[in-house]
Amino acid sequence: MRIFAEISRKQNIPIIITNQVYLEFLPEGDFKKGVERNTNIVGGDLFKYWSKCIIELKNDNGKRKAVLLKHRNLPQKEIGFIIKNEGIFKKRWI
Repeated sequence: MRIFAEISRKQNIPIIITNQVYLEFLPEGDFKKGVERNTNIVGGDLFKYWSKCIIELKNDNGKRKAVLLKHRNLPQKEIGFIIKNEGIFKKRWI
């Protein structure tokens, strides 16, 4: 990650990295109670530390949204979007 950050800074180019996520493991009792599991980034704090901007894409029962989790100058916010043959379209800020 340090090498990517250095290349981006020296060459003045953005770098996009995609990553996998996983749902946290819960004790059996919490799982049976229906406690909601958190989504975690594979690589965890390493990616959070080196990333300037983190956007999480979600698909909850067909409702797609992009969540801005980390940015230098913007607060955390969400926007709904739809995907059509013509492209990706904004629904609304959530």
